[in-house]
Amino acid sequence: MPRPFSFALGAFALAAVAAARAAAPAAPDPWQDALRFDYAAASDEFARRHAAAPDDARLALAHASALLGRQPRSQANVEQARAVLERIASREPADPFFPVAARLLLARIAEDHLSPPRPDEARERYESLLREHAGHPLAEQAAVRLALMTAYPPSGAPAPRPAEVGARLDELIAAARTPAALRELRALRGRLLLEQGEELAALPHLRAARAIGYRQPDRDAEADLTIANLARETGDAALAIAHYEAFLHERSRDSRVSTVRRLLAELRAAHPEASARP
Repeated sequence: MPRPFSFALGAFALAAVAAARAAAPAAPDPWQDALRFDYAAASDEFARRHAAAPDDARLALAHASALLGRQPRSQANVEQARAVLERIASREPADPFFPVAARLLLARIAEDHLSPPRPDEARERYESLLREHAGHPLAEQAAVRLALMTAYPPSGAPAPRPAEVGARLDELIAAARTPAALRELRALRGRLLLEQGEELAALPHLRAARAIGYRQPDRDAEADLTIANLARETGDAALAIAHYEAFLHERSRDSRVSTVRRLLAELRAAHPEASARP
């Protein structure tokens, strides 16, 4: 199913290992292996270190993450990773990062990595994270996953009505506390409204997501172009000019630059009173 705003499980594993990399010895360096996507080498070394220090939550999380990224993917590795993550999640260390991260990964495994997937289990795990760790950045990612599961239900599941999807996303947006989660939720809400032909309703959500910013030039530029086109089509010349200019600033060598420059010139000529605004 489409996942336009899904963060990959491998990327999450990278974030987990990067957060702890400073404590790793110089050589061999499984943290660097993981960041280079060499999960086979990382997995071998993390397995050895985890066996030597099974109570180290940092190493256990890295070990499980590397198992999930290892190719070729196997259900045996997935099940082994699940067992490790369950042990992490059952503990109560001073730093909640590790059990929360483990619970998020367990939900992702249920959603995407088990054969067959277990969407009901995944949804329950995400909901539990949100209830018990409201505001935690990792728990907030559960809201994004829930939104995606609502918008794009698993194969064979009944498709909810657009109004039901919109209501659920509005609930998740209202409860979101971290900018990253709010950005993804608002962007998804806006994109779904676009798919329904609701351009005017979509625009505030897309603008809110862009105002938070993706910190990725490509995504920022694509958001600018989408907003500019919508603003032009709905008659907001000043907004269109602002975002066409922002797109040109970020993507001066993009193949669409000549078209954007032409549209920008047309808008300025037709609306000389329009001044660019953020």
